[in-house]
Amino acid sequence: MEIFVLLLLGVILFFAVIYRLRNDKKTVLINRIPGPKCYPILGTTLPVMLMTKPERFVYLRSLVQKFGPLYRTWLGRAAMVNLADPNYVELILNNTTHNEKGIVYNFVLPWLGNGLITSKGTKWHQHRKLITPTFHFQILETFMDVFVAKSKLLVKLLESKADGITTFDIFPYITHCTLDIIAETAMGIQVNAMLEEDNRYAQAVSGLCGEFANRAAKGWLSYDFIYYKTSYGAKFLEYLSTLHNTTNKVIHERRILRQKTGRENVAEDEFGRKKRRAFLDLLMDLSQNENALTEREIKEEVNTFMFAGHDTTTSSTSWTLFLLGLHQDIQVR
Repeated sequence: MEIFVLLLLGVILFFAVIYRLRNDKKTVLINRIPGPKCYPILGTTLPVMLMTKPERFVYLRSLVQKFGPLYRTWLGRAAMVNLADPNYVELILNNTTHNEKGIVYNFVLPWLGNGLITSKGTKWHQHRKLITPTFHFQILETFMDVFVAKSKLLVKLLESKADGITTFDIFPYITHCTLDIIAETAMGIQVNAMLEEDNRYAQAVSGLCGEFANRAAKGWLSYDFIYYKTSYGAKFLEYLSTLHNTTNKVIHERRILRQKTGRENVAEDEFGRKKRRAFLDLLMDLSQNENALTEREIKEEVNTFMFAGHDTTTSSTSWTLFLLGLHQDIQVR
């Protein structure tokens, strides 16, 4: 009898909380914005939970067409306002007051920490000011041979698939190419993702990116206390361990090398050529001045650029190739 009473009280409490959440001021205001039906705990993610990626893509496009250019969705208990008009986006990006990142960015915190993507306020401004000079065109020019070599290898791999008859997914090829490039330019290491299909680092990066998308599509996984008790959370932690171990190893080895050679500030090699220096080396230089970056901050920024540098470039390159395929007159031109 006592168990029955406790269960009954639990059910009553559950629905009381749901009712309260559905009727608080923020929820009422957000729900004035048009959008799909919202469910308790799951938010608006219920329809996409069992969809394949292509189906999910078509569904998300339909939301823009039905509710856009401004509509709301709910990721669990987190409200998300989606903008599909560049004029609306401009208003947000030009605003320095409301620039705190949303809940989805919390998913990448265990990997990226408080790097440029996830930080805000004074810390973001200080790090942005410190790091911007490392992207001077003269520094980027020293990596041109890396860009060319990796791009030629990508073309060679694509030529073996592009027979004009069979379709294939180009995204993984672009992903591996950008990973190879960013690994060499950011950390000064060769990952060889394009040639080694079973490369653990590349698999871990792709795996984590897949987990981020998975959490965003399944409302109940947005809660940490649920997520890390599932097989999804276990996979996430496994991938995370691989990435952190690699970054820690590279930073440790680079510090030892710099201590041995004492050539960290040499801009040219013995032949007078500009010395190629990875993003990690430049961050280590910054750690020696009065605005020192800590070991942890160096690690966070390297991981941030490994993620942001390959993910955004992969997406933009893949979409560009897709559009060139659709508009072959422009492709020929």
